[in-house]
Amino acid sequence: MTPRLKELKDLLKIGCAGSNPILVAYCHNYLFEGRVLHQRQADYEGALQGQASDFEAWDLWHRDRYLPRAIHCEVPETFTDLNASAAHSGDLQEDQRLVRIENLGHALHETGLAIDELQEILAVAVNKAPAGKYDIIDAQAALEDICASLNRSPHSVRPRFAGFYQDVVDTIDESDWANRVRDRFGLAHFDPRPGETMPVALMSYPVRGLLQAARRHTEVVHPVCVPTVLDHEFTACFLPAPRQLPYGRTLQLMGDPACEHKIAEVLHLRFAYRPEHIHKIGAVTEPVTTLSNPGLDSLRADHLFCLQYESGRDDFGRLPTGWTDP
Repeated sequence: MTPRLKELKDLLKIGCAGSNPILVAYCHNYLFEGRVLHQRQADYEGALQGQASDFEAWDLWHRDRYLPRAIHCEVPETFTDLNASAAHSGDLQEDQRLVRIENLGHALHETGLAIDELQEILAVAVNKAPAGKYDIIDAQAALEDICASLNRSPHSVRPRFAGFYQDVVDTIDESDWANRVRDRFGLAHFDPRPGETMPVALMSYPVRGLLQAARRHTEVVHPVCVPTVLDHEFTACFLPAPRQLPYGRTLQLMGDPACEHKIAEVLHLRFAYRPEHIHKIGAVTEPVTTLSNPGLDSLRADHLFCLQYESGRDDFGRLPTGWTDP
């Protein structure tokens, strides 16, 4: 996606030639993006004019002005005709299951539950443990309270990144599944300090639920899309996928030079969680270390190679004429 706005073009040229790996990643993500329609790009850069004097100003405008107006709203432009070129092109069955991780910190605080209590509650609710402190009615009510908290969270207005159940079915059966799924989904912000833990829920739900939610909004044309650089906050743990791939691809935080652990990633319209969507309760216990060793540059280079290999696009990820190659 070659910028037309001169101040953005100048800014990206400076960033691409710099030594800050985060800013280099932001630049590359914008330039490597190939799914954003010309009109969407024109609207974005038209609104950005005068707001990109430096990276901090651009990031602030994108996060505090653009996202609340265009993405963090009832009907994000992500799922409208303005983003038709990023619509998911695969054949999704209504009973096909998607998965994602939710941070339970706020929900546990609101409900007054501890993570071990919630694990017991979930086991009772799904008949994997006999009733003890909680009977089935109490367990169901507690899970409804957790879902209600997740549904009214300030973050619930965002479109939801998700993977496919079949891609992680082997991982979620491991004893340290929360750490492993965090790494496979590329969730670098799920990064507890040494000695601390982060309570999480693995949510699993059928495609049917989000399709039903989409029918309530006439503006929603494509309820499932491939993520683009304009659909979320800037992050170095994301690379846009080539148009030849029907899905996005998650960046593996544990490294994946042989391209063996990639997860297909989609972005879908939000909808209300229900207790039956809570598949597992666990905790992320390990800090993210691979961003410093082997380093962000190495992880992104491996990921870019895999995108090129899977798409048959050796030219993907090369900067436009006149720019320095990464």
